Amino acid sequence: MTKINNSSELDNCRKSILKKRDSGSRILRLCNTGCRGTGSPKVVDAFENQIKEQNLQDKAIIKRTG
Repeated sequence: MTKINNSSELDNCRKSILKKRDSGSRILRLCNTGCRGTGSPKVVDAFENQIKEQNLQDKAIIKRTG
């Protein structure tokens, strides 16, 4: 990894990282561990099924939170 020596290099590094991001994808953060008592696994499963059925794996990513 290259050492960043000044704010200009930091800004260039940031711009490089942002260029690599896919701006078309969405991350869905869904409560998992702390919400089990209220049925969160069913909600997560329903989202995952819809993402697969609609072939949106490249557009939507589910992140389970605690």
